[in-house]
Amino acid sequence: MPNLYSPRKFNMFGFTKEIKVLRDDFIQSHTELDIPFENVNFYTCIDFNQNTCIKLGTDENEIYGAIRMSDYNFRGVDYKMVERVCTIEKHRGKGIMKLLYSHCIENGFNLLSDSTHTTFGSKDFWIKAKRYFPEKNMYMVNLESEYKRLYDSQEEYKIWGKEQDYDFDLLEKEDKLALLDSLYDGKQLSEPQWNYFKTNIENLSDKNNIRLTIE
Repeated sequence: MPNLYSPRKFNMFGFTKEIKVLRDDFIQSHTELDIPFENVNFYTCIDFNQNTCIKLGTDENEIYGAIRMSDYNFRGVDYKMVERVCTIEKHRGKGIMKLLYSHCIENGFNLLSDSTHTTFGSKDFWIKAKRYFPEKNMYMVNLESEYKRLYDSQEEYKIWGKEQDYDFDLLEKEDKLALLDSLYDGKQLSEPQWNYFKTNIENLSDKNNIRLTIE
């Protein structure tokens, strides 16, 4: 799955702005889930790229969180590939991402992760997903080789990696560690990203073709 990035890399403001522009296209979704916020509901629409968008918010266009998914078929199974998901900063820590994924599952979607994960962020959600959805199966898949194995049987370094960078990849181990420290000191790496890269320095590789599924 994904290669790991710092949350600073992505412009969540731009994504939420795109969701707000679609205000008139959203239709309130039925749900049996318990939403612990007053006057907050799920809304769904199909955007101009035929992506499925779901937001959690109010009918006044206040957004708590949102998710955008594209259609993807893997080995004959239809999935919704998560293209972007976010929680508005003031609502972080309130279980918004879990609610969004729960509503996707409630709608019968098989879910496929994208190729980029943040930590803190989406990586941390996927680690907890098996506990959140014990009735579901989770797999690690390789989109190129079509390899598919149960998530529980895989070591962490086989799932998450670092974007390919020849200048980094060709360095000796000690030089790699020194560069990671420099990038962390310069705030180009988040602390959990830095710790993960250092812990897995011997097995660090590009995982762009690796994804996780909930199905």
